[in-house]
Amino acid sequence: MISKSFSKTGARCQVTFKLKLEDPTVAVSVLGDFNDWTPGVHTLSLRKSGHLGTSISLPANQRFAYKFLTADGQWLNDDAADDYIANEWGETNSIVDTSTITASIQSTTPGKKVTAKASSPKKKAVKASKQPAAGKKITKKAPKKSRAKV
Repeated sequence: MISKSFSKTGARCQVTFKLKLEDPTVAVSVLGDFNDWTPGVHTLSLRKSGHLGTSISLPANQRFAYKFLTADGQWLNDDAADDYIANEWGETNSIVDTSTITASIQSTTPGKKVTAKASSPKKKAVKASKQPAAGKKITKKAPKKSRAKV
């Protein structure tokens, strides 16, 4: 699972990689294009949520292939990655996309993708008229004239 936040300038993207394992004591690293696929550079630590996680600052508007690697040599894909791409080993790598447009459409449910919908045009407010609604009859009484004695 990944979550993203951007710097004020939009030039950097803080990506948090999270992984839920049955045994959270297993040592895990995240390897990818951003660290030349070097084990141990970005290790995941146990979070209060029970997930393993680490955060990395990456350049915005780029796509990075990555995978998780356990201490026993098992490669794991992220089931909530932005995308997937075939690798030279006949398997797939996870993709994190740091484009600002894709990051603003993040899913809140792991494993489900969210697609953006064009918003419908705003409806113009109808001004209220002073005329009575159809079917209602309004009667006004004429004001009484005062009779002055002459």
